[in-house]
This record gives sequence, structure tokens and C-alpha cells, in this order.
Amino acid sequence: MLLTGFLYMLKSIVMIMIEDTSNSTKLTVSNLPFRVEYGHKVDQHFYPILLHGYLTVFSHVTATVSADTLYFTLIQHACGMFSVVGHSLEHIGKDNDGNFNLNPEKMEDGNYKKALGCLRRHLHVIEFAELIESTFTNIFLVSVSLNMIGGSICGIQVLMNLNDAKDIVAPFAIYIAQLTHMFLQFWQAQFLLDYSVLPYESM
Repeated sequence: MLLTGFLYMLKSIVMIMIEDTSNSTKLTVSNLPFRVEYGHKVDQHFYPILLHGYLTVFSHVTATVSADTLYFTLIQHACGMFSVVGHSLEHIGKDNDGNFNLNPEKMEDGNYKKALGCLRRHLHVIEFAELIESTFTNIFLVSVSLNMIGGSICGIQVLMNLNDAKDIVAPFAIYIAQLTHMFLQFWQAQFLLDYSVLPYESM
């Protein structure tokens, strides 16, 4: 997503440099990162408008990448916690010697304490996963909805500009970035689901 935003801004920079080298005296609105309407004074204030467009694209992409990075980090942390619980459950009773007590005291039995600790940690991990879900449910609803709308708009732009290859590249790159973004979000959720069964498989 960050790379696509950078390339999207780079396209307009390259177009401006090409016009500067071709001795063009008039800067066109098509060189801006996205379409803006500022009336007749666009050429007079072209560079401040261009800077505003770059800052807008950069801030939007940075906010999206920051939210996704937080989501990925929380998911990986939850998966690690599930792995720790599973590993602890696998190793309960492995360090016992041959003397097996059929009626151990619960408070003195080390394996009982380990199992109880695993149960408590598992409950904490489930609570943590529910907090992740409650935090990101509305964000993902909006994100998936906007990605569907944006993907449709990008598809329409590609279909309208099939005769001109240079006008297809930007919407197609944005469409691929949106698909990749959605894939990474769903992949992390599936990753968490796969790791959530580790404690049950470790018994």
C-alpha cells in the first residue's frame, strides 16, 4: 500500500519533469495526484496545490499502514500466546520420575499448577482475541466496503481508458493494492484461527 502511494505520487512528479524539459509554459491539472477543482487559479497556485495533494496521499497511506501494522502485531502476539499455551500443555508431566502418586495434593502437585496456569493463560488469550475483534470489527467493515467501492471505480476507469495505456496503470495499481490489502487482512485473521486450536491439539 505504501509502495503504491509512493508510485502514485511519483507518476505526477515524472509528468511534471517531462513537461519542464519540454519547455511547456503551462502546468496542467492532469499532473496532480488526483483530480481537484480550484477554479481558474490552478496554474497560478499549482505547486501549493500539488504539495497539498502529496500530503493528502501520504497521510492517507500512512494512516492505513499504521492501522494495519498495529493489527498484524496484535494478531502475531495472540498467535504467540496460543503457541506458548500449547507448548506448556505438551510438556506437562514430562519431567516426572517413575514414582507416580495416584492421590496427589492439588496444592503441592506441580503438574496441576502448570495445567491451571495454562488454563488461565488460555482464558487471557481468548479475552485478548475478543478485544482485537471488538477493536477492528467496525474498521474492517468500513475498509472492506471502501475497497469494494474503490475497486469498482478503478475497474470503471480501466474500462473507460482501454485505448490509452498510460491512464490504465494508476487505477490498475490501486486496484492491485486494494486486493493485496484485503488479502493481508483476511490472511492474518485466518492465521489467528489456525493458532487458536493449538492448545486443543497439544493435549
